Amino acid sequence: MIRLLINPFEKLNERLLLLIGIASIAFGSATGALMQFRFDGILDMHTPGEATIMQTFFDNLIDISCLVICLFIAARGINEKTRPIDLLNTSMVARLPLYLAPLFDFTHASTRLLKLTEAGDYENIMHEINALDIVSLIVFALFSIWFLVWYVALLYNGYKVACNAKSGKAVAYFILALLAAEIISKILISQLNY
Repeated sequence: MIRLLINPFEKLNERLLLLIGIASIAFGSATGALMQFRFDGILDMHTPGEATIMQTFFDNLIDISCLVICLFIAARGINEKTRPIDLLNTSMVARLPLYLAPLFDFTHASTRLLKLTEAGDYENIMHEINALDIVSLIVFALFSIWFLVWYVALLYNGYKVACNAKSGKAVAYFILALLAAEIISKILISQLNY
């Protein structure tokens, strides 16, 4: 079971992975809107204080598109027979852990804290944030780190399966692809500003 959670790409067929990926995007978009989080980069999420389902959906589409393109270029440097569908499935399925993270901000403390700091209302922060909020923020932070590690592990395992990687060169290409995808997605999301 643990192996399936870390590397479903070896065990599940591409159609099932595609269905899981599509369901994952729908879940992530709904979760982001419900919990007021935007996935405004392939490696991060933020609470802008307000997020619509269309914003989170387009964030996810941009993030996944950037991932697929950058990972595909990197994978082709390893194996010219790499198929784009495998990297699309990898990019969609791997993001599921990121979509779970906002659920752990169960008191919406990060959104309220952001609104207070943006308003410059530093005096009321201690009055507005209670012990349960602090617990929520700590739980959210810890789970976010764990989910980010899981996400990157899933991405790498899917990439490795897709291009049949066996060398250290594949790791370097993966890291470069991840950095490029993060930069491109951040620029696109900030420029589109929808």
